[in-house]
Amino acid sequence: MNASPDLLERLAELAGGRYVSDLRFLKCRVPLGEAIRLIPVEDYPAQAWQDALYYLSEMARPHADGAECRRLLLEYCGRTEADGD
Repeated sequence: MNASPDLLERLAELAGGRYVSDLRFLKCRVPLGEAIRLIPVEDYPAQAWQDALYYLSEMARPHADGAECRRLLLEYCGRTEADGD
């Protein structure tokens, strides 16, 4: 598992933001969706994916595994696992 940087920091970096808070204000969610697709679900624990899902979309899924949270984040960004493949 990846201990550093945290998942939201990594997403901000990959999506071109300077800060985690920039993720909430992206005019286009495509860069965020692409960033999510680049991060394997197993790189972070389920709790990190749950936290990212809630922070970005305000969807609370306390019992969801990382894969489900990642899938929901991709949907939130208008993306799917198959996009770009």
